Amino acid sequence: MLAAILRSKKLRAIGSVVDVCPLGDYSEHVPTERPSVAIAAYWKEAGKYLGTAIEQHDKAAKHSRNEPA
Repeated sequence: MLAAILRSKKLRAIGSVVDVCPLGDYSEHVPTERPSVAIAAYWKEAGKYLGTAIEQHDKAAKHSRNEPA
């Protein structure tokens, strides 16, 4: 079935029209900052998420230790 879809002339024509006359400006999705800056920002956010997870884990561990057995 996939082979039949890929051979479809109508789908190829639609794909060609979309390539020639796109509805939007794809350049707005292209990052403008340097890759090193984007990577640094990503790892900074990842560090925040990890810090939050560690704090939550520590709170849960303290809470479970204080529970009477």
